[in-house]
Amino acid sequence: MMVALASVIWMVRLGSFLYLRICKDGRDERFDALKQTWWSFMGAWTFQALWVTLIETPIILINNQTDTSPIGVFDVIALCGWLFGFIYEVQADIEKFVFRTKPENKDKFI
Repeated sequence: MMVALASVIWMVRLGSFLYLRICKDGRDERFDALKQTWWSFMGAWTFQALWVTLIETPIILINNQTDTSPIGVFDVIALCGWLFGFIYEVQADIEKFVFRTKPENKDKFI
């Protein structure tokens, strides 16, 4: 249950960040060249979907187990590691967003 909740929280964070970026910029320039050919655009989305499926497979397998043992030390350590990484990613998103809002940083890489 904890793994599924962590996965959902992470996807909401990433989706929210990307949505806010598109609302601000109006488009995603990374896909401009791919949009010219339908097959290449579909290939990019298909590759991303396959990657997500590959990454999510262990989580799905873990959640299918019927282990009813209580939360142990390893679970707490893993949760703390995930929480640290999640907070680190949120901070990086904020830093990148602030960097991109400054006109002198246009077309620069953070």
